[in-house]
Amino acid sequence: MSTNLFDQFDSVSYDNWVEKIKQDLKGKPLSVLVSRPEPDLEIKAYHHSANIPKSNSDHLIRNRKNNDWLIRQIYSASTSNKKLLDDLNNGINNIGINWTNQNDFDELSKNVLFEHIQSDVQFKSLNDALAAQVPENSIVTFDPIALHAHKGKAGIKMGDFVEFYKNYKNQNSVWVSGYIYGDAGGSTTQELAFTIAHLNEYLHALTEEGFSVKEILPKITIELSVNENYLVNIAKFRVIQNLCKLLLEGYDYKADDTEIRIYAKTASRYLALNDNHNNPLRQTTQAMSAVIGGCHSLTITNRTTGNEKIDNRFDRLARNIQLILKEESYLDKVIDPAAGSYFLEHLSAELVTKSWDLFLATENEGGLMTGLASNLIQDQIESNRSALIRSLNNGDKTFLGVNKHPNGTDEWIKPKAAVNKINDFKALEAFYLENYLHEKGNDE
Repeated sequence: MSTNLFDQFDSVSYDNWVEKIKQDLKGKPLSVLVSRPEPDLEIKAYHHSANIPKSNSDHLIRNRKNNDWLIRQIYSASTSNKKLLDDLNNGINNIGINWTNQNDFDELSKNVLFEHIQSDVQFKSLNDALAAQVPENSIVTFDPIALHAHKGKAGIKMGDFVEFYKNYKNQNSVWVSGYIYGDAGGSTTQELAFTIAHLNEYLHALTEEGFSVKEILPKITIELSVNENYLVNIAKFRVIQNLCKLLLEGYDYKADDTEIRIYAKTASRYLALNDNHNNPLRQTTQAMSAVIGGCHSLTITNRTTGNEKIDNRFDRLARNIQLILKEESYLDKVIDPAAGSYFLEHLSAELVTKSWDLFLATENEGGLMTGLASNLIQDQIESNRSALIRSLNNGDKTFLGVNKHPNGTDEWIKPKAAVNKINDFKALEAFYLENYLHEKGNDE
């Protein structure tokens, strides 16, 4: 006698299964079960084992021993050494430091035991990076493409990046700020595609100088944004490794079980000044999606209010959200918890295909830097951003506390008008959806 209960039942074919769905819909078309979480993604709510795509994603994440991640926070020179040490004692185990000068760095990091935590030091100029003295185990970051894209400034010198890499050849020094594309309002497909194109620019520059992919690979860190689309985020962090594998194959390198470090940072677009107590609720679901997807480090960002007491409280909440996900939800214990979901396997496959196609299209137009200089990249991101703005003002998207159930007891804070900076090309700046909410009575 079979011990498998399911052996006692006849299997249902895909056609019969779909026919039953049609009956249950009572005349409504199957299209009512199809949705668009993002303008360039179409997903359906019904899946069957017979039509699951051949795993486009033999996920590298499954080679991990656990799903643990680092709790990261970013610090500037204005942060006190006491606050940084307090944060470390209360759960932070990964710090990012924005470099200003050696004195500020030494003062901020006094008594920090770098050998027991992960850290990264972010430089904005080559000269600062070459003169700095930083811990040997810190990740060092100098991302000229992102720095120029953020300012809309031409003149990206890949030679500067190569010199930086040579100076820090014994440290992890290839940092790809892929989050800038999502933070500016790009779709998940766009962010993944442009991030791979961003990495490709650095790989090309380094391999042209004679460095091998095998040597470069362990030094790569990619930082992606986490937006409001919960299930899409899970798929996004599952497939980034696969897109990297496809890119490496173009350099005749077959990645084995080596994982590229993937950092996650919550996006700015759904951070609000009004009724901002809803921000931690949004951040919690965003954090969960990045963790379930398999990020190695997570930064929960906050929108500065200018009130130190309030800002410190939100920093504490950002830290505690992650501690709860670990200590009470045990999300660090299960490897790839999303594996086996037909829905997510379909979504992952669609993301890989569409992102890779967009990457190839970008390369055919001359690559990422050419696309930035011609505003090709920015225009594509702007199209998705415009769709988000329309959905906000049409009420199609719920932004709790902003376009839905605003707190009537608080005085409405009018966000600063959004200004699109154009220098040599359109700048890729953080996008706050709240800034585009139409005022009451304004029907434009």
